[in-house]
Amino acid sequence: VLQKCQQKPTVAEADECFFDSARENTNAALCNLIKDNALKEQCNVGLAMKNGDPTQCFEAQSDVVRDKCLQDVAFNVRNPGQCSSIIHPDRQRRCVQDVAEVLENADVCMLVRDVGKRQDCKDAVSTSLDEKRQVTPPPPGL
Repeated sequence: VLQKCQQKPTVAEADECFFDSARENTNAALCNLIKDNALKEQCNVGLAMKNGDPTQCFEAQSDVVRDKCLQDVAFNVRNPGQCSSIIHPDRQRRCVQDVAEVLENADVCMLVRDVGKRQDCKDAVSTSLDEKRQVTPPPPGL
């Protein structure tokens, strides 16, 4: 793979080759061979989400992209602990809340760093559970 990509006539074509190969082989090392920073970031973030591996999120240059990547990984693997590395308080709360809603567990909201926002998280989870109960029909025979 390495040789195939390095033989491409332009840097852009080599970058695309590394990007595609990294995705196909779920190999983050190939992402790091990409010269274009935006494409490299996209490659790492995509693999992080695909693999459920938050370490690749830290390759992102932007706090927003890194936080969003961590949020997506936490949601995909249903692990609210992954939200702890999110820098921005509102994004961190939203990450915990999204996972808490999927897990249907308001206790997860204790992981929200901003103590003043924990109750908002619990309320949102409670509302989400109420909405699910209204939409879900009772099992036959009840």
